[in-house]
Amino acid sequence: MESIMIEFGDGFTVRQGDKYEDNLCWDEMMGLLTTLTLPDDFKHYRQCWMKTEEQHRKTEPWKYRDKEEKTKETLLIEMKQG
Repeated sequence: MESIMIEFGDGFTVRQGDKYEDNLCWDEMMGLLTTLTLPDDFKHYRQCWMKTEEQHRKTEPWKYRDKEEKTKETLLIEMKQG
């Protein structure tokens, strides 16, 4: 099993390898840790939580705006288009 790292800042961030989940509250963080430490028979439960940065950027573009500020409306239009 890969090491699991927990950071606390603006909520909890859990990292394992190149995947992570951020902005978690205490209960979510504990649930994710439980899921990540389950035996290999339950691997399929892990895959829906942890994402790479690229996957986060695709599913949550408002968190990863480039230096150019975009309005919420522009982001919603881009999400619908792509």
